[in-house]
Parts: sequence; C-alpha cells; structure tokens
Amino acid sequence: MTATNDRPDPIATLSDGTQVTVGHRVSIHPASDWFMRGERYATVTAIPRRGDRVTLTGDRSGRTFRLHTSLLMGAPDIPTN
Repeated sequence: MTATNDRPDPIATLSDGTQVTVGHRVSIHPASDWFMRGERYATVTAIPRRGDRVTLTGDRSGRTFRLHTSLLMGAPDIPTN
C-alpha cells in the first residue's frame, strides 16, 4: 500500500501580499539582520503549518535560516545563467 499526500502545499503570505510556496525566491526586507549581513534574496525551503515563519536558504551564503513573513517580500524573476 502506498501512502498518498492529500494535503495541499503550504502557502505563506508575505508582507506585500505575495503568496509563496516551497521553491519560490523571495526578497529580504532591509529592516532584517540578514539583509544587513548581505543576504538580499533567498529561496523558501520549508513552510510550517502556521505559516508565519518560513525557512530560507540564502543566495549569497547558502546558509539556512528562518524569518517571519513580515520581513519578506516577493522577489522579481531574475534569470540565472
């Protein structure tokens, strides 16, 4: 017997109203410590059921960290070469 996942993908709503799921790129708000450390963009790697804090992987450092959704904004689509 195979297990099926009937739950929909978790969705988090960011400060600018953008809704994201795992795998989306986001922009980090300038008021956060991670922005001051040089992280401008990150990729969403996990969203808990509550959805108020998301786990991210930074583009610059590759480090994994968590931020509240009020400190995140939708990122423009940036082509990667």
